[in-house]
Amino acid sequence: VQADLKNFDFDVRVKVTSFKAVILKGEEIVFQKSYLGSSISAELKEQLRNARVGYTVRFEEIKAVDPAGTEFKLIPISFKII
Repeated sequence: VQADLKNFDFDVRVKVTSFKAVILKGEEIVFQKSYLGSSISAELKEQLRNARVGYTVRFEEIKAVDPAGTEFKLIPISFKII
């Protein structure tokens, strides 16, 4: 998971420090796990491979840190498999 800040006058690098991955089949949660760092685990990769048409994948509670060391939350990201 990576965060890029677009349309800034200068290049700002932020580092994702944690996030939660959620996979839904309709309203039913089929997978949910929180992670430290920005890496997608082998377990999550497998869950993503097994996701089918109609499933929704969400990355929530995304926390990042800027170069000054300030931690902040990013907006959730979601997509539906079609």
